[in-house]
Amino acid sequence: MGKFLSDMISLGIEGVVAYSSAKKKAEEAKGVLEKLTSGHDEVPIEVFLKMYDLRIHDFESKQDDIKFMKNWDFEGVYIIHNRSKESYHVGRSSKVLRKIDRTFRGYENQDVYADWKRNDDFSVRVVRFEGSGYSEISILESDLRKRYGTYPRTDDKPESKVNKKGFWARLFG
Repeated sequence: MGKFLSDMISLGIEGVVAYSSAKKKAEEAKGVLEKLTSGHDEVPIEVFLKMYDLRIHDFESKQDDIKFMKNWDFEGVYIIHNRSKESYHVGRSSKVLRKIDRTFRGYENQDVYADWKRNDDFSVRVVRFEGSGYSEISILESDLRKRYGTYPRTDDKPESKVNKKGFWARLFG
């Protein structure tokens, strides 16, 4: 009985420590998100990806390994800045954080992904559609494209391009 009680106390202490650690990480991620959406500051892509990949235990649903930022995603326009080439990629999405993440995983703009795989230096910022003063997101995106330009296209593909075949085609094809 003594060992059981000791184990339960130890487990309770570990839970409190894990909760406070997760809360601290969540607050840090929220701070990065606030900087990202301030409209003026760019966030290095490595910082963004670390923030977006933050996974914590959801105490309400009792689910493990929940991506924290899924709950904070929003409609907006993103500006990806290739600092090495001084070029920009502007895009829009109803889930702007997810769209940026997918770009740097190789599922979206292949030119940006190829340059990132070649170790170009990137940063990102976003503009929330809500509260932007625009009546249509396409107009907001268009205005930002006019300001920043379009990303240069290349014909060469990255060596580690993600296979875009469907699940069953990859499994049996």
